[in-house]
Amino acid sequence: MRVQLASLPYTQNIKTFLTHFLISPIIQMFFYLLINQQYSGETNMTVLLASLLLSTSSFALGSMTQLLVMDASLGIFKEVTVHKPFSLKYWGDKFLAIFFCAAVLFIMNSMLLLMIGVDFAVMARAFMLLPYAIIFSAFLGIFSFILSAKMANDFFFANLFEAILPIVSGAAVSVELYPPLFKGFSRLFAYSYMTDFLYTGHFPFGILVIFMIIMITITVLLYKVIFRKK
Repeated sequence: MRVQLASLPYTQNIKTFLTHFLISPIIQMFFYLLINQQYSGETNMTVLLASLLLSTSSFALGSMTQLLVMDASLGIFKEVTVHKPFSLKYWGDKFLAIFFCAAVLFIMNSMLLLMIGVDFAVMARAFMLLPYAIIFSAFLGIFSFILSAKMANDFFFANLFEAILPIVSGAAVSVELYPPLFKGFSRLFAYSYMTDFLYTGHFPFGILVIFMIIMITITVLLYKVIFRKK
């Protein structure tokens, strides 16, 4: 796990750490808050938590892809796929490192939100979703890396998913207010249901479990098809 942490660019100096763990999430939170104010005409502090959960998810997605691309460039990933494609240590270290960093990002910023008066009950919901959001996004990062494996840009699908996350999550504006086409597309992702839980308090346990099962199954099958037959 220590090697994985050292490999992430966010941990290599204090400036990049502060930028990725504090400055960027804070800017995004208040930007989303302003967007929401334009639609609702009021200040809804839950938007800040929805944005923070989205930042954490995007962080986990991007970090997993970065670690895998680095391993691929060094030839490590090829060795793993040939000899130990489902190595518990290899994959476990990556998930642990990403979970730790993403949780630190979320906790640091959530403490700041508590200081400015974010509802504690909504905060509790966000913490309930945190493990799920990190793990699901880490698998999405693996999925993105696999899809981009034979492309010139190893980050193509990771960048694509990170770009559409703000839309499909409904963090700034509720998915229920979207036009039918965009609403239907957003419901194809688990993030919109996580955001709904923050706003309504109705926990979509069954839906989130189904999304996780589908995400893991598709990722594992695609991994086998693309890398085990090289």
